[in-house]
Amino acid sequence: MLSNSQLKNRPEINGLRALAVLAVILFHAGFSPFRGGYVGVDVFFVISGYLITSIIVKDVEAGSFSFWDFYERRARRILPALFLVILCCIPFARLWMMPMELKAFSASVVWVCLFVSNILFWRQSGYFDEAAELKPLLHTWSLAVEEQFYIVFPVAVLFMWRFGRNRVKLSIAIVAVASLALSEYMSRSHPSVDFFWLPTRTWELMAGALCSFVTPKAGAIRDNFLSGVGLAAIATSVLIFNKTTPVPSLITLLPVLGTSLIILFAREETFICSMLSSGPLVAVGLMSYSAYLWHQPLFAFARLRSLKEPSPQLMILLSCMSIMLAYLSWRFVETPLRRKGAMPLPSGKIAFSALGLSAVLLVTLSWWSSNNIAFPKGLEALQDRIRVNYGLSEDCEGDMNGSRNCRTSEAPEVLLWGDSFSMHLADGIRASAAEVSLIQLTQSVCGPFIGIAPTSASYPVAWAKKCMAFNDHVIEFIKHTKSLKYVIMSSPFSQFVDDDSYVVVRDGSVVLGKEVALESFRSTLDTLMKLGVTPVVFAPPPSPGFNAGMCLVKANIYEAPPQTCSFTLVEAIERQRSVRDFLHEISKNYKVVWLDEAMCRGGDCFASRSNTFIYRDSAHLSHEGSALLGTEMNFYGLLASAAGNRMAE
Repeated sequence: MLSNSQLKNRPEINGLRALAVLAVILFHAGFSPFRGGYVGVDVFFVISGYLITSIIVKDVEAGSFSFWDFYERRARRILPALFLVILCCIPFARLWMMPMELKAFSASVVWVCLFVSNILFWRQSGYFDEAAELKPLLHTWSLAVEEQFYIVFPVAVLFMWRFGRNRVKLSIAIVAVASLALSEYMSRSHPSVDFFWLPTRTWELMAGALCSFVTPKAGAIRDNFLSGVGLAAIATSVLIFNKTTPVPSLITLLPVLGTSLIILFAREETFICSMLSSGPLVAVGLMSYSAYLWHQPLFAFARLRSLKEPSPQLMILLSCMSIMLAYLSWRFVETPLRRKGAMPLPSGKIAFSALGLSAVLLVTLSWWSSNNIAFPKGLEALQDRIRVNYGLSEDCEGDMNGSRNCRTSEAPEVLLWGDSFSMHLADGIRASAAEVSLIQLTQSVCGPFIGIAPTSASYPVAWAKKCMAFNDHVIEFIKHTKSLKYVIMSSPFSQFVDDDSYVVVRDGSVVLGKEVALESFRSTLDTLMKLGVTPVVFAPPPSPGFNAGMCLVKANIYEAPPQTCSFTLVEAIERQRSVRDFLHEISKNYKVVWLDEAMCRGGDCFASRSNTFIYRDSAHLSHEGSALLGTEMNFYGLLASAAGNRMAE
């Protein structure tokens, strides 16, 4: 995402940038064939490392390198278009964001202007945080990584240059290997840090930096083959990577090395160079930075304004619009202001002062917008109705210390065990029996299984082992709590039984969840029976396929009928097919409560009833929705009937 003056003799790199930004746009638009399109950012990192190093080395060898000129060029390249996009976001944020969303957006503007938005979005990457696709400036995390790199890298190169060119190359190689090793480790232990932080992304930039020191001799057959392999590696990554792929990690070598091969071997006489140098691709590549800036806000605000997920047709239209807006900002902002001395950014200190003042004005305007807007009457109350449902208390998120806020009695009769889908049942249990003696032992994502735990890119093996330890703690608690009669267990179960779900077992190995989930859950239920308590399994609510809670809020704001947020039971069943098959097997021997029996009528499932919000998001029950279902279905009575059936057997 750098100066195109450095690409005048490498049009194929502009073509590669075009493919990268199109992959990112189609990924964020939600088109499943491009589920790995996020690797376009990795391609950008390699290209940036290559170009920045080429610029620095060329100027250092010519004795003309200037930190002032270097940072001024970077500022002119990055900041004007970025500030324009932020400015355009502010009025739409005021129009379509909820109070808490607007405050979060205002904070993101500050962090973006300080070049540390990657740290902000890392801090916001928890299970209950706002969905990533609703954050208009989320994509700026990659710009922050590059900006931090620009600050550190030139200083490091000039320091090492006194020891010779070869020492610089060796140092870059050592840093690259160390960063890759750190990335692989962090992908297994702290995936959110791994994704957002510069130290675990540095190796991708260093891969490009190393390419700047290499000039292979020409060889037609070899060059065609290796550049073709490079493009195939990138394309394969886009098509086969998905949300479960740990990135960055060793597997990210596929698109990174693919990009490096194109940089090194896509010479003028090769087929790949000819293809990437085609006019349309080069044109998109020239404005790829602006296209990257525009696409996420367009998608985010469309999703914020829509009651349900925007249609594929609208997302295609917005994808095209991001290219059109990119042309305008490239033509009238990027290109004119990139030139040194261009008005309104003259050279030197005045340019930095103007950009700094622009940042201050943006932060001030954003802050004022979020704190001086008259929201429609009752909007904050609507927002509160879809607040996170932790059950008895937020303290119960992974609590292993027996917080008093997570129990209603020191001699509990009912244990609520599982993940967030168990948490959201607490209001329903208490609504069906006000004086119930209840204790909650829950941890998000960590379903109520003994001996196995889910794992994914976001929840690595280290986390899974902690999940297993948490569930072992629950079993020990049950063994030593004589007052317990019932154990309510719930989960989406998809993290165990979907086709692409993996679990960690006792010996630390990772296996497909479907292979072991049914046996493990039956064993868990048998263990509870042997301990003298009655287990009752609650199926997850039917899946709407969109954020039903936010749909209800928007339906109230825009005075749309609440039926707008309903969905068909057939669609919900199909979305949860593997989970339902799993629970039907469990129901042959144990009590399973199906919430759709109360939530769906005549083939339709309702997100609200009698002005009661049943959902708080795309999956979880709201506080009031849980209480409504608990009363209608008599959750506590279901426990007693399950115990009675057990005694009859």
